[in-house]
Amino acid sequence: MSDFTRTIPQEVVTEKSPQSARFFPVPSFDYVTENQDRFNVDDFRGKIVLIHFWATWCAPCVTELPRLIRFAKDHQDYVHVIAVSSDRDAQAKIRFLKKIDAPRHLENLHFAHDPQGAITRDLFQTTYLPETIVVDQNGSMVDKIVGDADWQSPDVARRITGLFMPQDKIKNDKPAQSDQTDPQDP
Repeated sequence: MSDFTRTIPQEVVTEKSPQSARFFPVPSFDYVTENQDRFNVDDFRGKIVLIHFWATWCAPCVTELPRLIRFAKDHQDYVHVIAVSSDRDAQAKIRFLKKIDAPRHLENLHFAHDPQGAITRDLFQTTYLPETIVVDQNGSMVDKIVGDADWQSPDVARRITGLFMPQDKIKNDKPAQSDQTDPQDP
């Protein structure tokens, strides 16, 4: 099995420690969409940006991408997704996106092509696919999801939506615990 097809287990792995205030600014980079529109990652300050690295030859990527597209559709007001394909053949990416009926009209979802690895490998040093870098509204990289994430799961959704929604508005599977204690309790 080559390094490019080996994947991290199904669980979502994070490289952010909640206690750490040490976040790094996202490196500035330009990309071109399949419509030949040019953007810079800094164009989306004020939104959560998911920089998602994938390829059509990566089986977990092929499984994950439709779920990420649904996540982008569900969070259009808060999240911008830059899906960076590592395919060397641009037509392979285009055929795959047509096959899964990927939307071409969502303003918050861009498909970029990185055949030489300038963004994926050189800038972000990504070696395993899929991988997603989470960038907060201020342009800081605050999380990294390695492997096939279930973008429809409550845990992943809470992890991302927690960056832009007040904690009391996030859907939680557990009943809320009060921070206040009854002064008459011993």
